[in-house]
Amino acid sequence: IKGEYARAIQEQNGGLGLTTGGIAGINGNGSGFAPLQWVNPPGFFAAQIGANQIASNGAGGSDNRPIAGSSTGDESLLGGAFGPQSLDTWGVSGAYAFDIGEGNEIRLDGEFARSNYRANRNSSFDVDGNAYRVGVGANLFDGDLDLAVEYVSTDATYDPFVLSYPTGLGVTRLPNINFFPGLYSLHDTEKYPHNREGVRAKGTYKFNDRRGAIWGKVGFLDQKDTSLYNVRVTPGALGAGGPSAAVLGFSPGFIDPVFSGFASPLVFGAGSANSFTANLAPLENPSGEHTNYAVGVTYKFDKPRIKIDLGYERNEYERQSGLAAINGGSQNNVDLDIDTIHTELGWEASDKWTLRGGADLVTISGHFDPAGLYNSFAIATNDINFDTVDSDQVIPFVGFDFDVSENTTWNMDLRYFSTESNINNGTTLVPGTVGSSQNPFDFEGIQVSTQFSLKF
Repeated sequence: IKGEYARAIQEQNGGLGLTTGGIAGINGNGSGFAPLQWVNPPGFFAAQIGANQIASNGAGGSDNRPIAGSSTGDESLLGGAFGPQSLDTWGVSGAYAFDIGEGNEIRLDGEFARSNYRANRNSSFDVDGNAYRVGVGANLFDGDLDLAVEYVSTDATYDPFVLSYPTGLGVTRLPNINFFPGLYSLHDTEKYPHNREGVRAKGTYKFNDRRGAIWGKVGFLDQKDTSLYNVRVTPGALGAGGPSAAVLGFSPGFIDPVFSGFASPLVFGAGSANSFTANLAPLENPSGEHTNYAVGVTYKFDKPRIKIDLGYERNEYERQSGLAAINGGSQNNVDLDIDTIHTELGWEASDKWTLRGGADLVTISGHFDPAGLYNSFAIATNDINFDTVDSDQVIPFVGFDFDVSENTTWNMDLRYFSTESNINNGTTLVPGTVGSSQNPFDFEGIQVSTQFSLKF
C-alpha cells in the first residue's frame, strides 16, 4: 500500500504563463475546430468581475477569471487564454496476492486518485476530478497462464492540465486517440483515458518452455459524461451580470479528446450547423463508447536465435446522432475504426548485437467531423455517416540493440512513414464534394531514434 502527492504549476512569467500564444489559440477562433471549447462559467463574466479585474496580467493587472486576458473573450470562444495553470493530485494504491498452491496465485489490486485544477492560478475557480481502477488477476500453471480483469473510471475533469508540443508538431497518437493533436497530459491517458468508464481484460499464455506466447486483450469503455456543454447562458440571462452575448462551452477542466461538444456556430464558427434551440437547449444528447480488442503471438527460436512478433489491434469509437445534417447530425456523429497490424523479426546475431526489422500497418476510416467541414456534402446528400477519413499508413522499420558493456547499451531505429488518403476529395467545398482539398492526409517522412543507456 502506498500514497502519493504531486503538485504541478506553471511560472507566472509576467503574464498569462506558458499557455500564451501556444495553447490559447486552440480554444477557437470562430472558424474551425476548437478542441477544448472552454469558456468562463457564470460568476466570472466580464460584467460580474468588473473592469478593474479585466486588465491584462501582462500589464500588471489582476484578471481573476479562469479564461483571462480579454475584456469580451469570456463571452465567446473568440478571445482570452488560460494559464498559468496549477494542479494538485493525491492518490493511494494497493495490491495483495493469495497463494493458492502449486505455484499459482490470485491477486487483487487497485488505485484511486483525486485532482484539483486551476486553469488560472490567479482565479478562485477550480475543479476536482477522480480516477480509480480495481482489478483481479490470476497466475496459473506455474506462471504459464496469466489473466486479469479490471474496472476503470476517469472523470472528464481529472488532471486536465494541458501542455503542448513545440509549435508545428501536430502529433496524433495512433491507434489510441487519447488526447488532442499537438497536446499532451501529465498522466497516462491510455491507462486512464479522460471521461471513460468500463471493463478491460487481458491474458497471456506461454508455451513450449516459454519460447512462445499468445496474448489478447479487450476493453469496453463508455463516456462517463456526455459532451453536452455545461455552460449554456443566453444574453442578459443574469440581468446586470450579463452576459452581453450567448455563452456556450465547457467550464475549464472538461476533457474529452474524441467526443467533442455538439454542433453550434458559437463554438465552431459560421460553417457549423446548430444542435441547440434559441434558448441553448440541446436537440439531442447522445453518449459515446470506445471498444478495443487485440491479439498477438510471439515465438523465439533457439537456432538460429530469431524472435517473431505478430499482433493485431482494433479500436472503435462510436457516438450515434439522431439529427439530420442540417441540425448538426453529421458533426455530432462519430464512427471511427482504427486497425493496426504489427510484424517484427529479431535476430540475436551475437551476444552483443540484436538486429530487427519489420513493418506496421495502420488504417483509420470512418466519420469524424466535429467542426462541420463537410456539412455542405452532408446536407446535399442527406447523409451523416459517410467517410471523412480513410487513410492507410505503412511503417517499415529496421533497428539494432548493442550491448556495449555489462552496464551500457545503445540502440537505434529507422522508420519510414508513408500515409495515403483514399478519400476522393474535390478542390472546393461544394455540394456533392466530400472534402475541400486534394488528398489532405498524404505525406511521407523518415524518423530516426536512438538511445544510449549507462547504469552506475
